[in-house]
Amino acid sequence: MKILIFVLMFTLTSLTKADPYPPSITGLSVSSGQAGDVIKLNGAGFEDAMSVSFGGVNSLQYSVESPTLLNVQVPPAAISGKIVVTNKNGSGSSSGSFSVIASSPCAPSVVSVASLLISSLSVVNSSLAKFITINPAAAPLSFPAAMSKLKPKSQSTSDFILNFLRQFGSVSSLNGYPVVQKPQINGLINNWPKLADGSLNLDLAPFRLLAVSVRFDDSMRTTKQAGEGRLVYGVLDPLTSLPLDFTVILEYALLIKESSQPEVTLTLDDWARKAQELSLTVFGSSDYMNKLGSVVNLFTANSYASHVNGSALNHARTNEIELSRKDPKLSAEQAWSMRDFALSASGQLQQIPMGFQPSTTLDNTQGLVDWVSSNADVILAQTASVPPSYLAGEVKLREQFQWLKANDISIDEALRSSFGQQTCNGCHTRESTQGTKFAHILPRSSNKPSVLSFFLIDALPGRESTLKSLVKSANGCAQ
Repeated sequence: MKILIFVLMFTLTSLTKADPYPPSITGLSVSSGQAGDVIKLNGAGFEDAMSVSFGGVNSLQYSVESPTLLNVQVPPAAISGKIVVTNKNGSGSSSGSFSVIASSPCAPSVVSVASLLISSLSVVNSSLAKFITINPAAAPLSFPAAMSKLKPKSQSTSDFILNFLRQFGSVSSLNGYPVVQKPQINGLINNWPKLADGSLNLDLAPFRLLAVSVRFDDSMRTTKQAGEGRLVYGVLDPLTSLPLDFTVILEYALLIKESSQPEVTLTLDDWARKAQELSLTVFGSSDYMNKLGSVVNLFTANSYASHVNGSALNHARTNEIELSRKDPKLSAEQAWSMRDFALSASGQLQQIPMGFQPSTTLDNTQGLVDWVSSNADVILAQTASVPPSYLAGEVKLREQFQWLKANDISIDEALRSSFGQQTCNGCHTRESTQGTKFAHILPRSSNKPSVLSFFLIDALPGRESTLKSLVKSANGCAQ
C-alpha cells in the first residue's frame, strides 16, 4: 500500500510540474513580418519561457497562452534569422528563418515601450549608473552625476545633497499644514562613507538606479515642454547596501524650443525622433547605451540659462516609510509619506507644497466637495489645478484611503474617482488598484529589476500611442 501511494504521488507531482526540457518550436503563424507585428508560435515547453529572440535580438513583449502556444511581438531592431525561445533548461529554435521586412518611418513599429520605461538590469546596473569621481561624465544615470548638475556651480555636490537631505529632519510645516519631522535622516547621513575632508564619498553613494522614464504629454506643451524625463532611485542602507523603503524621483522637463528660452535647440519633433531612434536600436547594445546616455544628458543638462542653475528639473519627489519605521510616536497613517522639492531662487533643492494634492484635513469638508463639484469638467479632463491654499505640506499614504467617501456626501462616483486618481495619495494607494504598496517602482536588490505597479504597466500602452502619434507627425505621416 505504501508503495502504491508513493507511485501515485510521484506521478501526480510529475504531471503538474513543467517538463525539464528546453522549449521546442514546431510552427509559426507567419514566416515574415515587420517590427511591431505579433506572431504566434506553436510548440512545447513555453510555460517557463525566459526570452524570445529574432535573429539574436530579444523581444521585450511576449505572452504565454499555454505550454504549446506563445504570442510574441517582433522587436523594433529585429533582424532576419531563426526565432529562439529560451527557458532555464535551454533553448529551442524555429526550423526555418523568420524574414524581417524593413519598416517605413510611418509603420506601426515606429516606437516601443523600450524607449519609454527602462528598468532592465542591463541598463540600471550598467556603467552608465556607476559613478566614479575621476570620470563623472561616464555615468550620467547615477545619482551623484544628476545631483552635480542640479547644484549651483559654486557649491560642492556633497553640500548640495546634505542640504536636501537635512530638510527631512528640520521642516515642520508648509503652506499652513503640518509636516512630520524625521530626524532619523541623520542615520543615513552619518553612515554615508566620508572622504578625509568630511565630505560625502560620492563613489559610495547609497542610491541605486531603479528606472529611467521618458514620458511625452501633449498637455505640457503650454509649459514649453514635450513631457518629462525621469530618473528613479532607491535609497540603500549605507552599512549593508540593502534596499530601504525610500525612493527619490528626479523629474525633468523635455524642454522645447521657444522664444522665451532661446538656449533650447530641440523641437517637439526632435524629441520624438530621438525616442524613435532609441526604439529602433538593439536593446542593451553599446549603440543603445550611447543613445540612451545622450538622451539623459539632454534633459539633465545644466546649460539652460533661463532656468535656475541652468537645470530643467521640474520636481524632486520622495516616497518613504524608512525614516519612521521604528518611531513609536508615529502611527501607520503618519509613517508613509511623500514630499516634493524644487530648485529655489537660491539654487537649493527646497521642500515645497505638494502638487495636485489637497491636505487630507480637507477630506469630506464642504469646501472641497463644492470645489470638486464646480470644477467637474476640468477634473474629468484631468486639466484642473487645486487652489494653492489647499495644497498639503506632505502626503500621508494610507492603504485604504479614498477621497470624499463619507456617507453624507453626494458626489458622482466617476468625478470622485477622477479627482482621487490625480492626487498623490489616491494615485499611490487604493484609487489606482496598483498591486504594489505605495510605490509605482519598488526598491530592488542589486541582482533583481524593480517591480512595477499595475497602474504604471497599464499606462504604458497609452504613452506608447501618444509617442507614435508624435513620431508620425514628425515624419510627415498620415495619422
